[in-house]
Amino acid sequence: MDAIVDRVESGDGCSVKDSFATLDLTSAGFRVLFEAEWIHRLSALPTVDGPLWIPARPSDVREIWGEALLPSLLAKPEVTMFVARAADEIVAGVVATAATRLWGCPT
Repeated sequence: MDAIVDRVESGDGCSVKDSFATLDLTSAGFRVLFEAEWIHRLSALPTVDGPLWIPARPSDVREIWGEALLPSLLAKPEVTMFVARAADEIVAGVVATAATRLWGCPT
């Protein structure tokens, strides 16, 4: 584990993604921020009426989340934001990441 912890940049917002949930970093002072499971949606669009989920444009991100999201998060290739549009209006938003476990900075 030392080899992993030594490569983590310290400071506010530091984290380690553990996509396969195999790391225990508690001895280094980390704590689990969240756990998740992989989900999959077929590429075909749903046939039911409802909002259409599409990747968020930068203007969508600013409209929904304002300054709440760190620019470093937005720059990560494994993070994608989606918005739901109905009648050309954003009705929902979600931030998705490819990680299954995210360890937070030691406190």
